[in-house]
Amino acid sequence: MAHFSVLWFFEAVPWCVAVVFAFAGWGDLLLAFLRQPRSWLVSFCAGLPLLVAVGGVLNLLHLIHGGVVISIVVVGAMLAAVKLWREGVTLPACWTGTSFRVGAVLLLLVCAGLLFVRLSASIHRVGYQNLDDLGEYLVFPKKMLQTHHYAADPFSERRIINSVGPAYFLQTFVVAALPLNTMQMADTAVGLLLLVFFVLAVSAEWKLPPIHTAVAVFFALVTIQATFNLSFTTLPSALMVAMAGLMCNEDVRQSPLKLGLLLGALAGVMTGLKSVYLPHAILAVVVFFILQVWAKGLRDSVVGLAGSAVGFLGVLGPWMIAMRSTSGTFFYPVLGRGFHYDSYYKLGALHALTLPDHDILRSLELLAVELLFLLILLYQRKRDETTEQISGVVVASSLVLASITGTIVMHFATGGDSAIRYNFPCLFPAALLMYLLFAVFVGRYPRSVVTRVALGFSLIPLVTTAHRLAFSQTYGRYHPVTEAGALARNFVAGFQSTPMPNEAARGDYDALERAIPQGSATLTTLTTPYFLDFSKQTIYLAGFPGAASPPDGWPVSGSGDDLARYLLAHSVRYLAYSYGDSANDPDTFLRFMHQSPETSNVIKNETFLILQAHRQYADLAKTRKHLYDDGRMYLLDLAQPG
Repeated sequence: MAHFSVLWFFEAVPWCVAVVFAFAGWGDLLLAFLRQPRSWLVSFCAGLPLLVAVGGVLNLLHLIHGGVVISIVVVGAMLAAVKLWREGVTLPACWTGTSFRVGAVLLLLVCAGLLFVRLSASIHRVGYQNLDDLGEYLVFPKKMLQTHHYAADPFSERRIINSVGPAYFLQTFVVAALPLNTMQMADTAVGLLLLVFFVLAVSAEWKLPPIHTAVAVFFALVTIQATFNLSFTTLPSALMVAMAGLMCNEDVRQSPLKLGLLLGALAGVMTGLKSVYLPHAILAVVVFFILQVWAKGLRDSVVGLAGSAVGFLGVLGPWMIAMRSTSGTFFYPVLGRGFHYDSYYKLGALHALTLPDHDILRSLELLAVELLFLLILLYQRKRDETTEQISGVVVASSLVLASITGTIVMHFATGGDSAIRYNFPCLFPAALLMYLLFAVFVGRYPRSVVTRVALGFSLIPLVTTAHRLAFSQTYGRYHPVTEAGALARNFVAGFQSTPMPNEAARGDYDALERAIPQGSATLTTLTTPYFLDFSKQTIYLAGFPGAASPPDGWPVSGSGDDLARYLLAHSVRYLAYSYGDSANDPDTFLRFMHQSPETSNVIKNETFLILQAHRQYADLAKTRKHLYDDGRMYLLDLAQPG
């Protein structure tokens, strides 16, 4: 499409709004069929897991077509429009008769401006992470639409470790109707809109006045989520807040089974967005039902936990079944390592027995202090507790404890790699909910000094998180820029013609693709493989060559001939490699690997394997026939000598 500029904003953003409403529309239909209460909150929380589960079935049946995805969005949005026409839009009951102070009105206007900026900045990204995004993440949703399922990529490490598939299915909701370089809107636009809605929903459930609601929405919008690559960070945050909304929803919590099913389903969606969110998602549900013993009793908690297990597996089950057949594991690494390199090689341990970094420790300390304030308040008011208060305490405490425990688990499991990104979707919602909970206490006990001090203190983690993320670096080490700087650049790009990265090389990729003979598979280690057409023949990705491979594993220490024999044994006859680009320059990776003693073993292991693969590629370039070579990329026939 060539008509970008302002008109482009009015095409991309409305489509993402339609995607958001589609979740509610399908959820409302499901709840109507089951004859359950159909509030907007519950409809959203039922519709999103429903569509992810349906996507898993479509994946198994190879029915993920662009037309099918667009139909799902359009029909769901129409169902939501009917619901909106039928029910209308009303202010929360707690706001009725409330006089809006000037400060609250001004803050809400600021929030509206921030929402416009954030949505505009979500349309295009000026920079991408070289290996993760350009080499793999931009490919997965396109390949899913072209092959009609989450196609096998046995040599792709990111396919194994990042998501069992729901992340890319949700991204097809955007790229089925919009260009590929709007893919991030599935997170930065759809996720942001849902985050704002769920914050409003929780505020309404807790009957908070406009000023506290506006403050919470302000921090939800002003906190720029970490965007090192195209992984989901905003939508998972929204799902954590959605869990809190369900936990305190009067209609839902009356049935522990229904509550468990919905919470488990949301935990399944969150885990499907990125596998590293598993500890946080599971712990949020488990800790909540353990604390529910205090409020509801043991039987209800057990029923809720059983229901959550069913909901979790109902959403992720179809995707996990497909994952087992394509990557050798139902879920990496909990249910097996599959084709990942640590199934074959003993490199540096991926876990670590070190303390988390300073920023993570500070976040955990602040949350721990907030829990202490909460305990003091509960002790002071132990004879004046209401069911509503107990519910709020259980909800907020669940997310805080889950975020603290999950962050520690993730640190040791990953060796401290990407600590902020992996833990933000739980740490930030936990801090936000603690602010809202203390606002409830202030409203109930306006003269209590402790409650006011607690409310003021709860702003500290929100302010420090927003500041830290705004000035942290993103887009990797090749094009460093702060998150705030990236947001400004993306905002401008949202109203300009912004081509895909490396657009000038599109013709070269077309020429390389025409040189690939029909019949056997091709292994690609290319800078921007998303220019290829994956519907015509079997093309495998190896953005991190050597880091994933079918049994008996990539011959890491072998020669180029050893690699050729291994690939040919797995029906891979052709090798395409971007040997002329700096992203694949061995010297770059050597500097990257040895840059700092703080570099995690995850990065060191991947770099070592890539360097070994590049050495083997160089050997093969000297001994195998070149079917295509333009000075930057070549295509080798591994079965024919040069």
